[in-house]
Amino acid sequence: MINENQRVKLKKLLGLKYTSEVLKILDNRKVVNRIGGKYTSGSVRNVMAGKQQNIQIENAIYDLAFSKRKVNEDLEDKRKQLLNN
Repeated sequence: MINENQRVKLKKLLGLKYTSEVLKILDNRKVVNRIGGKYTSGSVRNVMAGKQQNIQIENAIYDLAFSKRKVNEDLEDKRKQLLNN
């Protein structure tokens, strides 16, 4: 379950409109809810807020966060290379 401290850090990294990207990850993995349907953005928000526990959604959130962090680190490296030469 995502706690308050983790939520703050994740939201800072992911930004405001992260739910659609998490849903895309879940869709690509063919992850469905218990009745066989697609997860909703409300479900993703509830997991992020710590109101609901769902390992599959949490994994997708953390995978997105790692991906975003990698992109940010790569961009920062490029900036340093460009501006230090």
